[in-house]
Amino acid sequence: MIFLSIDWNPKREIFVIPYLDIPIVWYGVIFAFGFAVSYYIFTYHLRNYLLNFPTFTEKMIRNEDWVLKQFVKPKNKRIKSAVNWISKEASFIKRFTPSKMVNSFNKAISSTFFEEMKDDFRKGKFSFLFKLPCVKEKEKAGARLVLDQMFSSGFFTIKQVVCKITDRFAVYIIVATVLGARLGHLIFYEPPSYYLKNPLIILQTWKGGLSSHGGAIAIIIAVFLFSKWVRRYSDHLDWIQLLDLIAIPTGFVAGCIRVGNFFNQEILGTVTSLPWAVSFGNPIDGSMPGVARHPVQLYEAFFYFSVFVLIFFLAKRTRIFLDRGKIIGLFLTLIFTFRFFAEYLKVEQSKFLQSDFLTMGQILSIPMVIIGFLFLFLGNHSRYNKILQ
Repeated sequence: MIFLSIDWNPKREIFVIPYLDIPIVWYGVIFAFGFAVSYYIFTYHLRNYLLNFPTFTEKMIRNEDWVLKQFVKPKNKRIKSAVNWISKEASFIKRFTPSKMVNSFNKAISSTFFEEMKDDFRKGKFSFLFKLPCVKEKEKAGARLVLDQMFSSGFFTIKQVVCKITDRFAVYIIVATVLGARLGHLIFYEPPSYYLKNPLIILQTWKGGLSSHGGAIAIIIAVFLFSKWVRRYSDHLDWIQLLDLIAIPTGFVAGCIRVGNFFNQEILGTVTSLPWAVSFGNPIDGSMPGVARHPVQLYEAFFYFSVFVLIFFLAKRTRIFLDRGKIIGLFLTLIFTFRFFAEYLKVEQSKFLQSDFLTMGQILSIPMVIIGFLFLFLGNHSRYNKILQ
């Protein structure tokens, strides 16, 4: 019986870079687009998170001498008014230490000094704070932004700190995602002989072959390592909170990757007679072309984009946004539970697992769901926190 289906056979390559003979493929472009968008989503939520803990740290001091000069000869009236209040506690003028300077500025943030500016916050430049439900103490956040504006030559502003953290973090995540996902695919889905005979295959990521499970494991490791560095800018930003923050845009990236898989004609679905079945003209794994299959890549993409939208809006709620482990727990639970059941509609990708009970994707999804439940239900348990710290 011949099933009606949608024919799908686009060119994988958009163009080839002249002289270098390097192909630019749809898969890579869509993958890169997902990362580019997630960069800005992450910076948005990281800024909101840091505004909940707007204190200064010693590593934020960029010009000690400039700050001290303001207490001798302020640049303008606004700085002078701030200096007059801070000077009551500014013993660092007589005996300078970075910690005394930071403590004095943090007292200014926590004081009633800026409460008289509430109305200005609501109407002026920082009125956006009152539109951010995920920022709990808006007056303190506003006080920090005022100090950022006045002392930007002496301290790194929150905006600059966000850029510093995100730029370095992006390198960690991109390397971890590509390396972990590629190695995960080779370990879980290909026999060793496949890449030992031709090691250059490992580098050919544009031909597909990335494992979401391998990428997830590598990202968790990278986040843990990165959290050691990020403590210099925030005592509250530990590895679990970083996982929460990165989980917000990850659903978008995962959706983009599955769209790329669809263009690449890989991760094929099982045969079906449904009217929206897709007939791939040139499957990358050498499967028979012209067979009507479930467009399982698009099923996953739609679900991942939906999880992204859900988590993005849940992150606007202070209780969820600041509750360690809740966002990453929800993300892992939803994504890999769906992935487990989606495997029933996929052709087995592993070349060395032959089982009528579970696929390799399902076996790898089970521990990810368990980890998700642990984060979701035990994230703020005191005993659990001691173990994770």
